[in-house]
Amino acid sequence: MSNIRLEKKVLAEANKIITTNRKTKELIITRYGNVEYNDVKIIPHGFDQEDYDRAAKEDLPVTNKMRFLYSGSFYCYNPRPYFDAIKFLFDKYPELEKEIEFCFLGQFTAEYVKYCQHIKIYDKITVKGYVDHFDCVKYIASSDVLVLLKSTGENEIAAMVGKVGEYIGSRKNILALIPDGLTQKTLQGYEAIKFESSEEPRDIAKTIYDYYLLHKENKMPSANEEFIEPYNRKTMTDDLATEFNYLLDIE
Repeated sequence: MSNIRLEKKVLAEANKIITTNRKTKELIITRYGNVEYNDVKIIPHGFDQEDYDRAAKEDLPVTNKMRFLYSGSFYCYNPRPYFDAIKFLFDKYPELEKEIEFCFLGQFTAEYVKYCQHIKIYDKITVKGYVDHFDCVKYIASSDVLVLLKSTGENEIAAMVGKVGEYIGSRKNILALIPDGLTQKTLQGYEAIKFESSEEPRDIAKTIYDYYLLHKENKMPSANEEFIEPYNRKTMTDDLATEFNYLLDIE
């Protein structure tokens, strides 16, 4: 039996289908004629407010520079345009090496170490490697701009990674180096965000520099609290509990 036939059988017998985004919901409804619109509930990736509340009481890994942070591996993402933009920025404004930190958490492969060495930026960036979840939250809390990268695959759904919820919960500004699509549409209401769909180093460097000027002038935009609240996992848990209770009432 094919995976699609198995999936269709499971969905046909499900009382409710939970998915993380509208794109997947539309795909399920389109692919399987036995699934109605109201059969599918969207509960996106979220954040634990307690993590950020706890981090606020801890000693944070602060820096006297403006910090751009990328958190996670590069498994599905192409970081080379971002690396090239860092080189372009520092070549054009060498004085910014003392004012901006480009920090990376997570697995930084030998391939990308070699590439950054080749373009002569490896000693100008901060590579922390893998850290545990709470240390990651502390780095996010002590950063100024969080970076999202474009997926290297064609599956737009894969771009809606878990860290999108973590980024939203931080209330930090986001630099989204992503094309038009699901993640961009999702994040537009966040407001504390700049999108850059171009992969040209010059264009990405300009967007980074624009953020630098805003930071220098203390004019960084604020996140939209109304947008953030639905991503709080307590809110999501209430939504999920409501679905469970509704199903129990039916039975």
